[in-house]
Order: sequence, then structure tokens, then C-alpha cells
Amino acid sequence: MVDQIVEDKNSFINQVYTTNPFLQEQIKVFEANNVFYSLIDDTTKIISAACFIQFINLKSKEYFGFCTESLKLSLVCPTTKPNIVLFSDRIDFGERSIDVRHNEWLFVRNVTTRPVPLKVSPPSPVGPFFCAFALNGEQLLYPDRTLPINISFIPEHEAAVNEMLELSSETMRLQVMVSGSGLGPSCTITPDDMFNVIQTMRKHATKAFIFRVTNTSGTNVRFNVQMEWTRELLEPMVDNEAFEFIETLRTVEGSDPEQRVAMASWFEGAEWAEESAIAGEGAFDLGNGGRPLWFRLDPTESRYVQVTLMLPRYDRQLDKDKDGNSDEESLESSDGSEEEAIKSPDDGFGTESAEPGREYNRIDDGRTATDKRRVYAAKFNVHVGHLVLRQFYVFGFVDVDTTVDS
Repeated sequence: MVDQIVEDKNSFINQVYTTNPFLQEQIKVFEANNVFYSLIDDTTKIISAACFIQFINLKSKEYFGFCTESLKLSLVCPTTKPNIVLFSDRIDFGERSIDVRHNEWLFVRNVTTRPVPLKVSPPSPVGPFFCAFALNGEQLLYPDRTLPINISFIPEHEAAVNEMLELSSETMRLQVMVSGSGLGPSCTITPDDMFNVIQTMRKHATKAFIFRVTNTSGTNVRFNVQMEWTRELLEPMVDNEAFEFIETLRTVEGSDPEQRVAMASWFEGAEWAEESAIAGEGAFDLGNGGRPLWFRLDPTESRYVQVTLMLPRYDRQLDKDKDGNSDEESLESSDGSEEEAIKSPDDGFGTESAEPGREYNRIDDGRTATDKRRVYAAKFNVHVGHLVLRQFYVFGFVDVDTTVDS
């Protein structure tokens, strides 16, 4: 029986406890209890006993009429076999990510030949544990059936917590200890700058910013990448203003946190207009239809995420050559492999490619010093559950087409 359960991939117990190194031993004990309790019957034992009484005070003889006597007793001991058996009387969640729901299972077996009413005491309503079965009151567990009861755990802090649940039937009360502790999720972002610029101001620039998320937690974590908003600066910038703006971002990036917070608050001021949140209509895109992008990472595992500037390098219809190809650069590596380009992020102020460089002030594309660029900004965050781990900003520039008015 034990080998059948362990080898059966469809067995619910096997699916839940696949990573438990003591699974086989636990199943042996569970099945042995099922067989043992199903074979025994309710019995009543009567045990005879003698009780001897001896008084040491002579006055007692005068009062009772004797000083030594014996009494015969019968001890009646009715025994009732258990009607339910637990797979385990302890559920230890271990260390789990904070603000994320985690599930474990409590298995209960009816070892009788008749339905047994089963009830579970609800966990504390202000605690981190939850049991939906307990809210439904008393329910019948049919003969020779194993019932999985879901217990969930949403840790709120890193301190260890434990609670005692009680399972009761007609003749039994069993206690189950549930415990666990919170593990704050953590990650690193590469590049780790707060302000990042998509270098569309260069002649051969790409139109994407790529960053890497690495899970530095000790457990598997679901990370979410969300674009909170996109905004456009109401007044376009000429070349010198644009490069000075980038240089200011670089300076603030290396300054104290208060200056970075002050700069970030400026992006939500009256000088900036918020763009439409509808997917495909904003300046930036995560490639997920406007929804938050999520993925699971094991410890030390990484995932690359691409932020694309959806507007063309020029705020006009793209010119096409005789072969029908536009002048817009695509995100590809030198060998044409988009995947390799995604695996090699080189944006951010900490890299050579991020240097704005005054030599780019004059690009041989017919531009003049008075030509203007529209400035777009987007705020992103990486979060787990309701916990925001990182926030950063991405900027892009688009040339204003002056030929429309001419």
C-alpha cells in the first residue's frame, strides 16, 4: 500500500508532499493506524481490586467497630476505538514570503464503517492562519475516505507564530499545531539606478531599456513588475536642455536619497501631463498588454525585463527606403538575435553607454540647435504581494517634427 501511494503520481498525498524526505515513513504510520483501528472493536474491561483500610487511632475502632478491614472494588473501563486518524498532528510552514498566501494540507481518515461528523475549530481571526473548512461548521466524513483540509498561511512579519487547531468528532478531540514564520522577499535590480534613460538621442540608439531582476530571497518568490504611470513634459526641450536634463539626472543619482526623492516628486508636478493608461497608447510598454508583468524565480534565479519606447525616434511618419524598410532601429544584437540583446543589458548611468556625451549634440541628420524633443517619463516598481521592493524611472526622448508646420 505504501509503495502504491508513493509511486502514484495522482495520489493527492504524494502531490502535496513530493518534497518531504520523510514521506514514506509518514505514509507507513498513517496506513498502519488505518489498518489497526479498523480491526479493533469497542470493548469494556472490568478490573477487580481490593482496598485495605487500617486505622492507627484506637478511637476509630470505637467509632467504626473495627480497626482493620478490606473493601472489594470493580474498575469498569470502557474503550472506544478512534473514528478518525490524522496523517500528521503538526503543520510547519517554515519560512514563507511575507504578504503571500501559502497552502498546506491536513489529511483526516475515517476508519469506521459509518459516516462521522467532523468539525474544525477556526483559527484566530486576527492571526495569519485560515481554514475555510472551519467556517462551514460540522460536515460528514464518509467511511474509508481521506479528507484533505486546506490550511493557509499569510505571514505579516518575520516573527515565528504558532496556533493550536482542534478537530472533533463524536467521540474524539484531536489537536493540530500549525506554525510558520515570515520571510521578507528581496531582489536586486541591474542596473540599479533610480533614473534610467533610453538613449534615443543617439544616431544608432535602440529604443528599449532592459533590466534584470534577481531573486535574493531564500525561497521561490512571485515578482510583479508594474508601470505605475507614464507622463509627458508639457514643454519640449531643445538639444542643450535635454542633455542638461540628463546630466542633472546623473548628478542626482549619485547624491543623497533626499535629493532623489525631491527629483522624483517633480515628475508628478504640474509641469508633467499624465498619459493614457490604455495599453498601446502610452509612450512605454512592458509587452504585457498594459497589465502588471509577473514571474516566479527560485533563489538566485534571474529574469530580464524589457521596457520599450513605443514612439518612433521622430514624432512623424517614418521614412522608408526603396526596399520598404523604415529608419527606426530595432532591438537586435549584431548577429540579429533579439534574445542575445535582451540578455546583455547595458543601460543605466553606471555603464559607458549611458554617458550622454557632448559629442552627440550635433548628429548628422539635419537637426539644428533649436530643434526640440518631447520628453517622456514612466514610473515602474517591482513588488511582491503588497510589498514594493524597488521603484525606478525610465525616460525617453522623441524629436518634434517641425516640417508639419512648414
